[in-house]
Amino acid sequence: MTTLTARRQDRYTVVAPAESADFSSITSVRLGLAGGTLVFDVQEHDPVASVEIFDADAAAWWLFSLYGAEAAETILDIAAGDSEDAPDPILVEVVQGALADRLRRLALALWLRRWWPQPSVSVPECLEWLLDAEAAVLASGAEHALDRSIVLSAQLLEPHLASLALNLGDHEARIDGSAIDGAIDAVVVEAAQIALEVSDPEADGYAVLEEIEARIRAADTAASELRTRLDDEGVAGLLASLSGAALYVGEPAYSDDDLFALAAGGSDGLEGREDAGEGSAVLSGTFPVDPRAVPPRVLSSAEDAIRWSVDERDGSTGCRIEVEVAPGADPRRTGPFFARVDRGGDTAVTALDFWDGVLVGTAWLETTGDLSDPAVTVYSGIDGYDAVAPRAADARRRDRDAIAALVAARNRRAVAPTEATASRWDLPFAAELAHAAEAVPVR
Repeated sequence: MTTLTARRQDRYTVVAPAESADFSSITSVRLGLAGGTLVFDVQEHDPVASVEIFDADAAAWWLFSLYGAEAAETILDIAAGDSEDAPDPILVEVVQGALADRLRRLALALWLRRWWPQPSVSVPECLEWLLDAEAAVLASGAEHALDRSIVLSAQLLEPHLASLALNLGDHEARIDGSAIDGAIDAVVVEAAQIALEVSDPEADGYAVLEEIEARIRAADTAASELRTRLDDEGVAGLLASLSGAALYVGEPAYSDDDLFALAAGGSDGLEGREDAGEGSAVLSGTFPVDPRAVPPRVLSSAEDAIRWSVDERDGSTGCRIEVEVAPGADPRRTGPFFARVDRGGDTAVTALDFWDGVLVGTAWLETTGDLSDPAVTVYSGIDGYDAVAPRAADARRRDRDAIAALVAARNRRAVAPTEATASRWDLPFAAELAHAAEAVPVR
């Protein structure tokens, strides 16, 4: 049992450790639930999640499974109280309920989805489709706790229907492979079934996935029925061949080339730009990208990913910005991107264009003759100007390094796993094990 405190605070009921944790850290995660929010730090070995409740009736559906019946009843009584701001918190003894591990694991998957950095020596490539697939499976199993869980599953799966179909076709080879191959296959099979339930039938890749899933389900059903009738070891080989034959009877409607083309998606042509005129360079420097301000794995995580130079020409001051893109990334798929330049109380914003492998733009400042270095923040989305305050390079660097260290540590654990029970919430995900697949490479 663990002791938490529960109290009314404004319109919320807050359940948290007695010593308030810093949930502003980059390693903290917030998972939206029906009627509340679950919060914890993914760095902790065995965290007890805090919750903020704003709708007690909706939260009642999951509180009992999260904290146990006795604690849930106490928390709901506090939430139903008349006082909107109780100064004295009440101690609550909570247990790790049946839902705790699933919700923490889902929250961790969504944290990795948001923050997994670009590949490096210690960080493998993020297979986004496979991580999204497992997150959707977890979400589907916690539908009574999540607010609009079907929408979440559809958002996670619908962009990856072609990748699911491509890898589902390797089902027979994976089930005969290693434990890792089997774990990957289990995620793919379950995610495919969920995807067909929650996705738009008109979405790209849906018909392909439906056809492959139906063939595989029929083959698995036939093999299972035969195994229930026959227990003679001598027919094991026959069963295997029958299973393979059932899977590949007739010409498949879609070839691997078709599936690869679907999974790859389209590609837009380069957009041109006009070069800025020549001026007198006054200052130049570099900044790292702020990971909180941009989508993951799109821009470089290098120390000098943002290069800026301040030029004065014809009585005007322009700050030219160039931003390095992560290898293999296309920022046009996740843009638009903007740059905000802050210097001496003056702020300027410019849209960034993708040209010759970098994002480029020039922000025009009102002041001239100022020799102080500007702070340059690159962000995505039109709302980023208001949502992202400029931060010092050290703060950006700390967040970037904390993310990389956590993901690298998980990768080391996936490569050389330690003994752990099957209920551990932070065991490696299929996407973290994929590089160790033996029977069939994950595609």
